[in-house]
Amino acid sequence: MPAKLALKWLINQPISTAVPGITTLEETEEDFMINHIEDISLTSGEKQQINQLIESLVRVRCRICQECEPCPQAIPIPTLLGTDLMYDHYRTMGSKAFSQFQWSQERVKNYIEPLNKKISLIKSCTYCGKCEESCPYGLPIMNMLHDMIGPQEDIFRIFKEFTTSTGL
Repeated sequence: MPAKLALKWLINQPISTAVPGITTLEETEEDFMINHIEDISLTSGEKQQINQLIESLVRVRCRICQECEPCPQAIPIPTLLGTDLMYDHYRTMGSKAFSQFQWSQERVKNYIEPLNKKISLIKSCTYCGKCEESCPYGLPIMNMLHDMIGPQEDIFRIFKEFTTSTGL
């Protein structure tokens, strides 16, 4: 979804404050430009675009409702699927841009060990299905967790290379 449309939709929600995600300076500038739109109401075409996007994401995104907990393997499913910002950065940026990003040494240092534990937890999934049975949104949680393994291992590899090259 284009940022302008996403921000117009967000402004039209019954909320007081919104903090849109920003990864690059260009996104910051694009988000700022929403202040210069005279009519922020959504057109019927924009509403249709948004409805199509909602339909495409309804079985893709975790809403952090926590109905899937507790996991018998103690996997923090809502945290992994709904709030993992580094994983979201990786998915947004792609492996190459993620590896070229200027991560702070402190952030990498503090993230690498918990990431290794996170990967082990994800791999401990026994596919018992309890999480999917209790998910009110019908998410394919077990597959979503499994699909995280490759990207998480790539993030770990990138950060290991970073720690080696910087002497952390």
